[in-house]
Amino acid sequence: MARPKQSIAEQLTAAQLAINVSLSNTEIQTLIAEVGYDAEKLEEGRSLHERAVDALRAQKDAIGAQQVATEEVNTLWKEAQDVYKALLGVVRIKFDKAQQARLGIGGATPRSIAAFLVAADTLFENAKLDDFRAVLAKAGYDTDKLNSEHDKIKQLALANQHQEEAKGAAQQATQKLNQIMESLNGWMKDFRGMVKIKLRTNKQLLEKLGILARTTPTKAQRAARAKTKQAGS
Repeated sequence: MARPKQSIAEQLTAAQLAINVSLSNTEIQTLIAEVGYDAEKLEEGRSLHERAVDALRAQKDAIGAQQVATEEVNTLWKEAQDVYKALLGVVRIKFDKAQQARLGIGGATPRSIAAFLVAADTLFENAKLDDFRAVLAKAGYDTDKLNSEHDKIKQLALANQHQEEAKGAAQQATQKLNQIMESLNGWMKDFRGMVKIKLRTNKQLLEKLGILARTTPTKAQRAARAKTKQAGS
């Protein structure tokens, strides 16, 4: 199905106008009932509209929650990177390559959050081992500091989990909205088509429904006319 040119808000507003006017205007309701759009059919459209409004609200809430979660991750990641790099620097000064390998240091610097969390958690866990604790304590990293700095890594891990959950919720909300909008737009497409035929001689009623009859040729029609004109010249 082609993507509508209108925004979702504009689509909802247009549908609400057409459905509400159809239900409240006796003349219109009587006429369009003859082509299948009686009160029951119109209520079906209104129900779809209400579901779409609820889905749009839910999507906005989900996206907002995702944005908040992302901002928290970005803030905590900077803090976690700082404490990781600080301990990493001390370890590289105080321990040889073999000891660094035992601490889990090696390879490229992790760039993704997932890789960083693994590397940082490994370093802090190993730094608490007896083999390294005494040396690190003299360098300013006693058990309390290691634990407090490690907590920042754990906070990032938890925030990252919440962000992934928020992403999933936002994607589900968007998918649900798209499905409902597809149903509503399908209903409105049929509605407009039948109503335009039934009310084709009453432009005023069409305007009340927000369904304006085209007064200018379409792009395809203009192209066809131009082609015909060229052929005849």
